[in-house]
Amino acid sequence: MKILVYGINYKRVPVEIREQVSLSETGRELILHIIREEGIAEEAMVLDTCNRTEFYLVGADRKTALEHLLVHIGEVNKAETLPDSSYFYSLTGRKAVRHLFRTGASLDSQVVGETEVLGQLKDAYRTALDCGTARFVLNKTLHKAFGASKRVQSETSLCEGAASISTSAVQMLSEDMGGLKGSKILVIGAGKTAETAVRVLAGKELSEGICANRSVNSAEEMLKNVRQSLRKDTVTSLRHSNNKKRVDEKCSKTTLPDEAAFPWAAAGLDALPESLSRVDGVITATGAEGSVLKGDEIIDVLRERDEMLHIVDVAVPRDVDPTLAKLNKVLLRDIDDLNVVINKSMEIRRSELPRAEAIVEQELEKFYDWIDSLRVVPTIKKLKAFANRQQQKEIERQCKMSADQDRRDLQRFSEGLIAKLLHRPFSYLNQISTERSESEVMAAMNVIHEMFGLDEDE
Repeated sequence: MKILVYGINYKRVPVEIREQVSLSETGRELILHIIREEGIAEEAMVLDTCNRTEFYLVGADRKTALEHLLVHIGEVNKAETLPDSSYFYSLTGRKAVRHLFRTGASLDSQVVGETEVLGQLKDAYRTALDCGTARFVLNKTLHKAFGASKRVQSETSLCEGAASISTSAVQMLSEDMGGLKGSKILVIGAGKTAETAVRVLAGKELSEGICANRSVNSAEEMLKNVRQSLRKDTVTSLRHSNNKKRVDEKCSKTTLPDEAAFPWAAAGLDALPESLSRVDGVITATGAEGSVLKGDEIIDVLRERDEMLHIVDVAVPRDVDPTLAKLNKVLLRDIDDLNVVINKSMEIRRSELPRAEAIVEQELEKFYDWIDSLRVVPTIKKLKAFANRQQQKEIERQCKMSADQDRRDLQRFSEGLIAKLLHRPFSYLNQISTERSESEVMAAMNVIHEMFGLDEDE
């Protein structure tokens, strides 16, 4: 099974290089359509997160596929320069599938044990399905990866109390500022990362919180979701306290938590200069293709500040113009800086890594046992064995009271009949093994296995 992975990630490439090949949702769709239309691969999926951009290809030419992809990434991103192929890792076959399983199980994440990457992987899979580039091989492989991730989450403690990029960003901001109580914080973005950051910040006793986004409605909706989630958590906690009177009193307040406990408001990006003039810290996590905080637009505001402005930019591409770090009143962090915070929390989860890795290896072996069973020769052998078993069952049923000669005659007759019935299917299987793509052959083998229940008798 010719699965090929090309990737660039946080382990070996800094954010200023990664952001050059990072693709927006529209960009990922365009790349998948190009792969399909130009025949670069039989199947394809693009996984793009703040820490990685990876291309999963089936049936691609390893010698030429990456160069073709880089050309098209440059076109889609309208990039003047792109990193060359030496920045990318490439994995094939079992190594590629193992990498996918480990990625889905958060064993290859910057924050080991975080669960965000599984959602991102599922989103990437859905996009590939919508674009028609995920068929038999990727369908089966992705679902096995999801299953491996589920086992890691349920059978180990790797994900218990695990930090995420969002929580690590809040922690770094708190450490830089010497605490967040009573501070004013701006969160830029309204996606999942920003929402998680707001949720964590809601427990830090801020004096003011601002969520800025290109769509104010999206920011308002996100804040509403966080508020409702916090209310639900509060009610659940009260119920566990077995104080019915207190529960009834609190549950009657539909605005729980109240304004003092959740001092957040939504704003548009046009309000950023005014917001930056009064906040103490910023976490930015948008999906914008270019800088959201540009030096020429806000530099005057930042120069007039009396106090230090602390910024944690976890977006890729980066939201903040890196030249702003040169200002005396700005402390700018990017996603690569989070490793300091992340390493502190990793000690708790290191003991679970061997168990999680073992689960991935078990699921990988099971997956490849299944893959091997779908090859043409094993399938033909299984189909022939199935026919022989049915033949012997029928002979036994018909010849319970018959003479030995009758049994021999029926044996010869049934063997000849089975040979004639299976001749054409066997010829077809051998033919498609040389004329069709591997993905199509495997899909055909799978149909035969399911049709005759070839794996049920094992």
